[in-house]
Amino acid sequence: MNWNVLKTEAEYQKAISRTLAIFHAGEGTAEADELALLLLLVKDYEDKHIHLPEIERQRIAEKKTIEEKKEKFIEFQALLLSGPVMDDRQYKDYKQLRQRLNTWRQSYV
Repeated sequence: MNWNVLKTEAEYQKAISRTLAIFHAGEGTAEADELALLLLLVKDYEDKHIHLPEIERQRIAEKKTIEEKKEKFIEFQALLLSGPVMDDRQYKDYKQLRQRLNTWRQSYV
């Protein structure tokens, strides 16, 4: 099928349906090329017509930040368990990270 810029909700829904139908297309196939094009068209339509409320954007950003901090904390714990004593700066960073994680746990759990 020949795809053009999606301008209506109906075109968007049709593109979504087709995207889902060919989502697992094999690399190098005509369907894979069609899928790549559809993903661009769908993203373009969504960027222009679907707007998340500002509060949702903030929540998503906060969640991402929390997850990043959690990952750093886990890495830091692994570092602590794996080897020798840390220097003063590392210890200070560790204490701050642990305090922030505990604050996060208390406010979100």
